[in-house]
Amino acid sequence: MDDMERISRRTISAFARKVARQFKPQKIILFASYAYGNPTQDSYVDMPVIMSFKGKVLYEASDF
Repeated sequence: MDDMERISRRTISAFARKVARQFKPQKIILFASYAYGNPTQDSYVDMPVIMSFKGKVLYEASDF
């Protein structure tokens, strides 16, 4: 990787633990190249957070 350093597994895990403590999600999923252990210089961390949501849906929230 040229300009960007590879993000360590430890950093990704620490971030996931922090998100889990703060938001109590149903799931945090790591997938794609970081999950497989072969990121390239163009890779980014794919990690959706699955959780309940109360409030307006994003496209409805923008319609005031």
